[in-house]
Amino acid sequence: MRFMVEFYSATATWQEVACISDKVIGVLFGKVNLDLPRFGRIRTFLTDSHVYLKLLLGHFGKIPKRMKIMRLAISDDKNIRANSPRADGEVTFLVVDEAFRGRGIGRQLMDRFVGYARSKNAKKITVNTTDPVCNLEFYKQYGFRRYSAFRDGLSSYALKSEVKILILELNLY
Repeated sequence: MRFMVEFYSATATWQEVACISDKVIGVLFGKVNLDLPRFGRIRTFLTDSHVYLKLLLGHFGKIPKRMKIMRLAISDDKNIRANSPRADGEVTFLVVDEAFRGRGIGRQLMDRFVGYARSKNAKKITVNTTDPVCNLEFYKQYGFRRYSAFRDGLSSYALKSEVKILILELNLY
């Protein structure tokens, strides 16, 4: 989980955390392309490479077959870029603690990010997620529509069963 949080937060231009008392119960990382500097893709590549290097060097604990995991992750990332629509923003990571789901926390996190994206004149945002672990109904109710789907190499390898990456899009206007 530490790897995922660092990976997704590294290129995010929007980070929102929902807490009750001092307990984190939800997180949304997103990016609006207009927030990225002129060379945003280069920055993203360098940031991703830095996190992958940390994975290879064992900074996230003892993970077997790190090279294979990294190759699969890079391949999935290329597939995501190739199969995604042109968009002005992206939800890169959204999670709500299982004990607090169904209380509107995810919707509030999403509302705040969508409001921010609209304030930057974003017309469309995307989210990519995997089919067995996401709450597809949440995204549908929010107004996201399926754009494409393809095999998720990394999750399929880790779970030892076929997993699909779903690319969803939300038109903001």
